[in-house]
Amino acid sequence: MRKDPVGTRAWVEATGGILRPEERLSFIGQWLISGMQELPAELLGRMGWKGSDLVSPAPAEPTVTQGAIERADAECSQMVPAFLQDHSHRSYLWAMLLAAHDRIPTAEIDEELLYVCCLLHDLGLSRTHPSLVGEKCFTMVGARVLREIATDAGWEEDRIRRGEEAITLHVNPRVITGQGLEAHLLTKATQLDAIGIGTWRVSPENQREVFAQYRRSHDQKGGFSALLSFSHHVPGSRARTYRYLGSRWWFYFAR
Repeated sequence: MRKDPVGTRAWVEATGGILRPEERLSFIGQWLISGMQELPAELLGRMGWKGSDLVSPAPAEPTVTQGAIERADAECSQMVPAFLQDHSHRSYLWAMLLAAHDRIPTAEIDEELLYVCCLLHDLGLSRTHPSLVGEKCFTMVGARVLREIATDAGWEEDRIRRGEEAITLHVNPRVITGQGLEAHLLTKATQLDAIGIGTWRVSPENQREVFAQYRRSHDQKGGFSALLSFSHHVPGSRARTYRYLGSRWWFYFAR
């Protein structure tokens, strides 16, 4: 019997976001491999390595003020704690800068889809949404809201599915481009903003530009740790697994 890959929309719906024993081992292995791949550059960066010299044009958010973007903005603006709002907006800016660093042509990115995913990806962590009432995995809250918004905006089913996949996959430690370009960029961008992974890929000038638009809140580090606490997530979930792996410290030591 075919099993859907961990983190996909179909997997979350089929399992409630609970890792089977063999999936938990694979998930931890993926986390270890991903960490080992990033560790050398991260250590060099923290020791003063200059990192990226590529200065990209100052990133800007989509200017469309109607349809899916308008409604996603409205949902994001109501998220509590407030640092989630700025985290969501910065995630889009980081995603576009990471794409530029990796030489991904802008024409290949569905910027509207990526932006909406960035604004909704952590909706299930917000205190304004019943994140775990009927949903064992918080990512399904954002995925379901995206479907509602996108359907009303007239998006095609394939595009809606790609958005749902991006949101449910972003908790995985590694999402390759083959799983969706927007999903890949969302995952890399949220990791960068939450715990600093990949900061070296963005030039200091571009980092200043991002923080000039959305300054990092002083309570973000402790806030993320609290949102990923045991009380918020069921045993066997990806978030709970990260907690066992010491996630409470990742945010405190993030850049």
